[in-house]
Amino acid sequence: MAINAQLIDCQVTHTRFTPKKHSFGASFFWFSLDVDHIDEDFKKLPLVSRNKWNLFQFRDDDHIDFDQGDIRSNVEYFLKQQGEELKPKKITLWTNLRCVGYVFNPVSFYFLTMSDDTHRVIMEVGNTFNELKPFLVPASAFKGNRAEVRVQKHFYVSPFIALDTFFTFKLRFDDKSLSIIVNSDKEDGTKVLTAALTGQYKELSSKSLLLSLFKHPFVTLKIITMIHWHALLLWLKKIPYISKDDNPHLQQGNMRWKK
Repeated sequence: MAINAQLIDCQVTHTRFTPKKHSFGASFFWFSLDVDHIDEDFKKLPLVSRNKWNLFQFRDDDHIDFDQGDIRSNVEYFLKQQGEELKPKKITLWTNLRCVGYVFNPVSFYFLTMSDDTHRVIMEVGNTFNELKPFLVPASAFKGNRAEVRVQKHFYVSPFIALDTFFTFKLRFDDKSLSIIVNSDKEDGTKVLTAALTGQYKELSSKSLLLSLFKHPFVTLKIITMIHWHALLLWLKKIPYISKDDNPHLQQGNMRWKK
């Protein structure tokens, strides 16, 4: 039987525009998971497991948790909080899994196909302080296979970007690929940072997973290492540093995730 889950080969670029320019690029891979079929998919993949040790491990408590039990229930709870009446008939999660026990997800995405075949996206942003915050991309943001929405951040992501900036989120998707752009911009629309990701789907199997791991060894450690390395470079460029303890009133809707 076919596996619902897939791998996504990803290429990402970060470009900072102000107060000083800084840019870099990287490649890695994501998992695309049908949350209703995770268990049956992983039974066919000896290198991957759910909530127990393996080379790659998916843990439910690495993601948004409103004490509702499984991933689907937590997603549906969040949608109801946001005033959504419909329930998703399919939830696809684009994310990193734990590799040799470790994961850090700067952002994960829940791509939702609703009961009326319209779409929503939940953007789940993480920071290095073990916090998550979900943002909803509503039905009104979609035009065909594209979506765009602007939301106020009010979340501590980078010590070099103010908490009251906005996320402008742009998505393009089809059956073979996806493109995601997340701009951090000021209230007047001035861009501070653009993070752009392109991804191509491919079959998930033990062979393709080992090849991806060979190409990107210790992929999750690579991500957190790059985050700290480029933070150091920004600090050396004397870009103003914002402490996590500054402006706690601008940090809203945060939730802790469990290590």
